[in-house]
Amino acid sequence: MARREDIQNRRNDYADYTDAELIHTTYQFTEFTAQNIAAQQLLAERREFREEQRNQKIEKRLNELKKPHWSVVPTFWLTFLGAVSAALAAWFSWLALKR
Repeated sequence: MARREDIQNRRNDYADYTDAELIHTTYQFTEFTAQNIAAQQLLAERREFREEQRNQKIEKRLNELKKPHWSVVPTFWLTFLGAVSAALAAWFSWLALKR
C-alpha cells in the first residue's frame, strides 16, 4: 500500500500531465502503487471539475430559457385578436344569412 506522502509527491509530479498521459500512467503501474493512485485521483478531480463547469453552463442556459422571448407576448395578443375578429365576422355572416 502506498503512503500518503508518496501519493502527494506523485500528484505534484503529474500535475502538468494531460489526461491521456494520466490514463496511460494508470495502466502502466499496478493498482495500489502511488503512481496509479495519484493518476486516478487527478483524473477524478479533473472529471469532477469539468462536470461542475458543464452543469453551470446548463443551469445558465436553463435560466435563460425561463424568460420568454420578447415576441411571444405580442404574438399571443395578435393571434387572440385575430381569432376574436374571425369569430365576430362569422357571427355577422351568420346573422346576414339568417335574414
